[in-house]
Amino acid sequence: PQGTRTKLHIKGTGTLGYSYSSWAGLIVEGNTLAHNYVQVITNSGYTGGFVMGDNNGAERAGIRYTSNSGPMTIFTAGATALTIDNSQNATFGGDVYLSGTKRLYLGDSGNLGGSIHRNSNGQVDIYAGTTKVIQLTAQNFYHETGDATFAGNVTLSAGNVILGSGKYLIGENED
Repeated sequence: PQGTRTKLHIKGTGTLGYSYSSWAGLIVEGNTLAHNYVQVITNSGYTGGFVMGDNNGAERAGIRYTSNSGPMTIFTAGATALTIDNSQNATFGGDVYLSGTKRLYLGDSGNLGGSIHRNSNGQVDIYAGTTKVIQLTAQNFYHETGDATFAGNVTLSAGNVILGSGKYLIGENED
């Protein structure tokens, strides 16, 4: 034997065998001529999924789904990271980071409500549809297009508010 432990090996032909892989506890070998899935089937209302553990706990990370009622939950370090309900609503258990200049879109591709993204200069651009309406920098708030309505006070602790083409400048450098 090549390894120190014998592992269960489910082959693409449907037969069971054994493997001497030292790193895999279970091997599911797919048929190269078809797509392959690992399927967990539970009775209605019961939870199924994949759970990983370590010496600090049996359920440290994994994916759970309660059949017929949802939601699907992805958890890490023993805490919920993401929950997706049956209406496809997603709730994140922590902060959501977008890498680089990727956008967060609001709406769907056929009815784009807007988007938010960090541009290559490190500024945050906010779009209504495809029109940029607000730009935030480290020191300034730029309102570029359309009407801006605020329900309460707008308070500046530093920097400027620039409306339109820069004609109206409010803040430290007020004319």
